[in-house]
Amino acid sequence: MSSPTPLPPRDPSLIPSLPPDATPEQKDQHWIEHVYQGDRMPQLTVRAVIMGGFLGMLMSAANLYTTLSIGWAFGIAITACVLSFVIWNFVRFSLGGKVSQMTVLENACMASTASAAGYSTGSTIATMFGALVLLKEVPEGVPLSEIKTWDITAPWIVIIFTLCTGLMGVFLAIPMKRQMINHEQLPFPTGTAAAETLRSLYSASAEAVQKAYGLVWGLVAGLVIGFLRVGDDVLDSVGFLKRFFDFIRFRIPAEIEMHALDRLYPGHRHAAGFAFEPSALLIAAGMIVGMRTSLSLVLSSLLLYGVVAPRLAAMDEQHLARGAEPVMVAAESAALGAADPAAAAPLVIAAVADAARTLGLDEAKFRAAAEKAANRIMREAEQSRAEAAQAAVKAGQPAPPDPSAEALREAAERLGRSVGVAVAGAAATDFSNLPATRAAAEAREAAIRKGASPDEAEKAANAVFEEKKYRPNFIWDWGGHSIILTRWSLWGGTAVMVFASLMSVALQWKTLARAFSGIRSAGERGDIAAKMAAVEVPGKWMVLGMVPITIAMVWLQIQAFSVSWYAGIIAVIMSFVLSMVASRATGETDTTPIGAMGKVMQLLFAVLAPQNVNANLASAGIAANSASSSADLLQDLKTGYLLGANPRKQFIAQFFGVFFGTVAIVPIWFLMVPTREKLESFALPATRAWEAVARVLTKGIGELPQSAVAALFIGAIVGCVLPIAERLAPPNLRKFMPSVTALGLAWVMPFQNCFSFFIGAYIIVLWTRLSRRTADKYNVPIASGLIAGESLILSGLAITATVVGLMK
Repeated sequence: MSSPTPLPPRDPSLIPSLPPDATPEQKDQHWIEHVYQGDRMPQLTVRAVIMGGFLGMLMSAANLYTTLSIGWAFGIAITACVLSFVIWNFVRFSLGGKVSQMTVLENACMASTASAAGYSTGSTIATMFGALVLLKEVPEGVPLSEIKTWDITAPWIVIIFTLCTGLMGVFLAIPMKRQMINHEQLPFPTGTAAAETLRSLYSASAEAVQKAYGLVWGLVAGLVIGFLRVGDDVLDSVGFLKRFFDFIRFRIPAEIEMHALDRLYPGHRHAAGFAFEPSALLIAAGMIVGMRTSLSLVLSSLLLYGVVAPRLAAMDEQHLARGAEPVMVAAESAALGAADPAAAAPLVIAAVADAARTLGLDEAKFRAAAEKAANRIMREAEQSRAEAAQAAVKAGQPAPPDPSAEALREAAERLGRSVGVAVAGAAATDFSNLPATRAAAEAREAAIRKGASPDEAEKAANAVFEEKKYRPNFIWDWGGHSIILTRWSLWGGTAVMVFASLMSVALQWKTLARAFSGIRSAGERGDIAAKMAAVEVPGKWMVLGMVPITIAMVWLQIQAFSVSWYAGIIAVIMSFVLSMVASRATGETDTTPIGAMGKVMQLLFAVLAPQNVNANLASAGIAANSASSSADLLQDLKTGYLLGANPRKQFIAQFFGVFFGTVAIVPIWFLMVPTREKLESFALPATRAWEAVARVLTKGIGELPQSAVAALFIGAIVGCVLPIAERLAPPNLRKFMPSVTALGLAWVMPFQNCFSFFIGAYIIVLWTRLSRRTADKYNVPIASGLIAGESLILSGLAITATVVGLMK
């Protein structure tokens, strides 16, 4: 006899709406009376936790791979919901219906376990521990294949770090859940999309079925768009996919550059990230978060790209271009007319050395750099020709013909351009620092005249050089004629987010205090409050959990990373603050600024533990992993809130998920990246960013350009003032106030992300004007389907690439 079909979720169309000015108490009463159904059906079951744990373990490998390859990790919840539903129904079919279908709350609980296992445990393993591998000094003559990952960071350190930071995120989410989900009711778009996905899978009413069709169409569109946006890293790993796309000859580009602002920059350079990103996920997130947040994002980003950055770039050009461009021109000119790369190489090397001498730079240094670059370029070209010939023989085709004289001349010109680009950055830096170099030499001579020892004289010279050297605002790509802004802009943007979040907490301290209150009697707090207290996670659970976690984390920092005990405690305290910031950004914009939170800690530890690169990275890892964990888990708690789940049971599921994830991600890390050589075979965009910041900030906060320090202070003021202004503004004007979190986040992520959000929000504005009824009915289901579809296909492609990569 088959098990009875579980109850469907409540139809949201039958739930009375809340007034826009509802108090926190009214919101709690509305939820407990009309939404909560945690007592109507099973939720925390063994099968849900085991299913979620194993799906999360699988997804953790995919997220580790994508972080190494493209610097990005994907949410787990929606993918886990759909996979669980399909897998469990296949199990039921295989067993002839002898087991019951999972309830909608079981599936939500499963997704909580999967998220904790697949996302909250490993988001910083690739960045923090990868950066530690890159920062390890390699002895002369030792190949990178001999530098073992487990020798740099012992497995027991990775295990304790991963487990404790993951659990920290689970416990830190306790007070933030009640504040941001129950009372502020932030959108958390992915969590909302997961709830809509589950409602559609379990739909019963006619209107729910109609919405389900909308979600399915959105899901199909998201799957197609995501598949057609497959990245080069996946195609390079998965041969059959590469052959398929070679056959159809069509892919949606990852981004479409827009050059409208290039004329504002020196040399008409392109500001990296000023583009349109045709991502269904980002556009759909904009459809959910709405125009206020999306408009704040795009206007703040335009202020950066169109006003602030061009002025700072002009300042950089005055110092940098006079060194870089003569070297590049000399290298390119020397290669013109050369018969082939072999003939061009010595001419280019000599031209670079002459240009360096004319500029007053170290001729020998640039001769050696140009020679190294030329040899590398010629070696890579020869290797490519050999591989092409080998592939032709393997395919039974004739070997490629020798290149023509014209092709050899073009290759010589390419060599000249490439060598010029390779040495241009060093030329820009050295030329801009010539005054500092001369001042350092004078300081060395003065110290020697005063009787100082050679070491003391060198220290005096280094101190003068560090004080007077030029610190560029942006990263200049001389060969690509582009500028990367976010290394500079993230400091001001992060300051806005941090101080805005702290000010919001200060202005709403009463509602936050409720998060830490225990269960009191109904007579003392009222019947509704007592009912809420019976299902919410008590604040004392956070205290009981954080005490041993804090002890373990401080001990680990002391033992493994040479951090002082007081700095270790500060790292844990700051993790709570930065988790609030990251969670608010996720709640409002569906984007978690993990990197920015890590940079705040790196900046702080540049003061607390200068010259200690391990402490710098460890503190950033603690903050980033706990912040990303709590923010992602709040997405799941949002799903549960919308479906009426029991928050305590979701918390327990998340708690168990961290253990599943730790068991999976640590051995996967050492298997996927056993050596330094294997690590450097990945693109490592996020890992190298952590490495670069650690190298800079271990020298102290003085390594930041003065403009970045000014941006920090201005951002702090903006972050404090705007929440107060919003609080004091009349209610009818508050809807026109910008989202402070979005203003800051726009300076942390590229314009292309902000623009996609704005497009999504504008679509809904137009749709509402054409037909408010259909927009209100189908907006969230279709947007949820788009988010689910692109998330599913990108996760599936990442898993495929991971499996293929591990099999090689």
